Amino acid sequence: MRVATGVPGFIIPRDSPAELFTQATSSIMTMAVHHDDALNTKNAHSSKDFVTPTSEACGRVRLSIVYEDGTVQTVHYFATKESTTSVTDVGSFLTEKHWLEKDDPFGESPSIMGNDYEVGVILEQDGRVKSAGLSDERGSSAYVALSMKQIFHPNSDEILKLDRFVTNVLWGSVQLGDYGVIRSAFFYEPALMQRYVYNSRINCCQNPALNRSKAFETNRA
Repeated sequence: MRVATGVPGFIIPRDSPAELFTQATSSIMTMAVHHDDALNTKNAHSSKDFVTPTSEACGRVRLSIVYEDGTVQTVHYFATKESTTSVTDVGSFLTEKHWLEKDDPFGESPSIMGNDYEVGVILEQDGRVKSAGLSDERGSSAYVALSMKQIFHPNSDEILKLDRFVTNVLWGSVQLGDYGVIRSAFFYEPALMQRYVYNSRINCCQNPALNRSKAFETNRA
């Protein structure tokens, strides 16, 4: 039996060395990397190696470990961009591709919204209200990620956008004066929003679309 344990794991940025611990009854004879020059390996002691992606590494990389008894163990890695580049990309992605900046009757602008990847546009409405509406139903991971990114790699333009979101949307639209958090800023109620053009494909009778009363409930948060 052969066991290979990657620390911190098997998805590693190009600028971060990882550790590979092996447990086997036979000693390691050689290591081979496929694709060539994608990983650098350095032996620390009999059961520990350092594995570092090279600047050429991108995507899947296979590391074959050949033992003295002739057996071969295969370890699969996935090499990503440098960590600093990935963090920077998160900021630009959320504040450009996912950023809603327009006159919005539901009070959702300016903010990070969902993006329909297939058509490349902001997802402003959907029969599943939680997919298009801000707040409790949709979660806050995007805003937390963008905020955390500023701690390590601050960007003045992104910080200004976050400040506008907190000032104009988070307080007032999402979180009320009594600190209650609504389920969704977006809701489906054509009779109330007569000047707003809802997508005709949305059927509130067949889809779990929330009306204003349900969307503004604060019992969940």
